[in-house]
Amino acid sequence: MKNLHAYLVNLTPHAIHLYITPAGAFANPCVIKSDGIARATEIVEPLEALHWCVFGDCGMHDNVQLVRKRFGSVEGLPDPMPSVAYIVSQVVADACPDRDDLLVPHDMVRDEQGRIIGCRGFARPARQSTVVATPPCDYHSGQQSPEAGCGDCAR
Repeated sequence: MKNLHAYLVNLTPHAIHLYITPAGAFANPCVIKSDGIARATEIVEPLEALHWCVFGDCGMHDNVQLVRKRFGSVEGLPDPMPSVAYIVSQVVADACPDRDDLLVPHDMVRDEQGRIIGCRGFARPARQSTVVATPPCDYHSGQQSPEAGCGDCAR
């Protein structure tokens, strides 16, 4: 493992409180102020209304909007610069799998009520792994007639 020397730029909406003390110790953290905000655009597709109830509740509730949400392009993220690492949200980091200069807060520090008050380090998000697909059966690869159907995958 090699050491990384970088100027850290916090592109989250909050100051990062970095606790560089042994686990469980609450010393004065290093505070890395926010220098801007990098955000992934939200793409929302409305679905049907959700009718719901809570276990033990007395009845159904109506009119809760259900949507499908995904994240798109990133705004507010500068181009890579030598010796600069950008602290971003996990969503932003996941939207930029080819960037090696992005860090996300890691090993969260919590107070007595369980609220996150800082972190002990940073993580470099893993790049997307290449998934090796199982080869299609003879039917789905076109090597068997459509009349025969698929006996391997029941399609």
